[in-house]
Amino acid sequence: MRWPTSLTDLHPVRKIPMQRLQVRFLLGILIGSHCCFTSSLPPQICNNLMPVLQDNADRQTKSAASMPRLLVSVRDLPEAELAIDGGCDIVDIKEPQNGALGMASAATINQIAARCARANRPSSTALGEVLDWNTEDAESLSLSDELSFAKLGLAGLSQQSNWIESWMSVRSFVDSQRDLPLSWIAVAYADTEAALSPSLREVLDAAISTNCKGLLIDTTTKRPNGSMLDYVDVEELASVARIAQENRLLFAIAGQIGSNQLPATKCVAPDIIAVRSAVCSGFDRQTNVDQSAVALLKRQIEKCFANDA
Repeated sequence: MRWPTSLTDLHPVRKIPMQRLQVRFLLGILIGSHCCFTSSLPPQICNNLMPVLQDNADRQTKSAASMPRLLVSVRDLPEAELAIDGGCDIVDIKEPQNGALGMASAATINQIAARCARANRPSSTALGEVLDWNTEDAESLSLSDELSFAKLGLAGLSQQSNWIESWMSVRSFVDSQRDLPLSWIAVAYADTEAALSPSLREVLDAAISTNCKGLLIDTTTKRPNGSMLDYVDVEELASVARIAQENRLLFAIAGQIGSNQLPATKCVAPDIIAVRSAVCSGFDRQTNVDQSAVALLKRQIEKCFANDA
């Protein structure tokens, strides 16, 4: 770790040897106190403590950085309130009756985005599948600038050589209706055969080349006791995640991920875990979001991904 040289100016009376100052700083991280900056430590103690404290501080930093954020998909404002009160980090807006990425009405999207802004929560929305759109005949779509992210599904496009152009056409149309362009999340369906969608690697490459903000791995197939992990092994998932993150994309996983799947996804190190079924009554995405289920899953994620090594 490189230490700012300006730290030597923190003591108003005398200069403190840099190594001793580093130890005090690390102690401050560990015990949450600034008193260590003004206490005096013998050089030998500094020599002995430095490797231990540095290792502990590095672990704390790594643990905080590797903790996934919880995204909860909601269909209306009351569900958004429950998700926020349950402690979710990101609120996603979709209508589950309209499919895996079913789009809610613009009014609902804007209403929830405004509520999220007041709660200091990022918001995202599903905009259906690319094939649902005909931009030449589409009515104007006014989405609030308070909305942070948007995503479009690529189902049915695996046989279209120009699928990227079709995808970009819809994205451009949506952005043209706003003062500020959206941050786009590319969606790769793990069940590519059922979805007839481009492969994970193809969508990953397209996400990078079209300046997406992130990549989401989801499924079109929603079945009892199933999950996205039925369609892609964790080694491939981890490889895709690594490439995405190296290219500064947020990496999110969805597709009926719940507490039972968390241990298997730990090695993937996703930035975001996106759910609906796991926090709905009876694990049924068509029922309502349960605030207590959101809070429980949040705790389970924190426990699973905590760096307690």
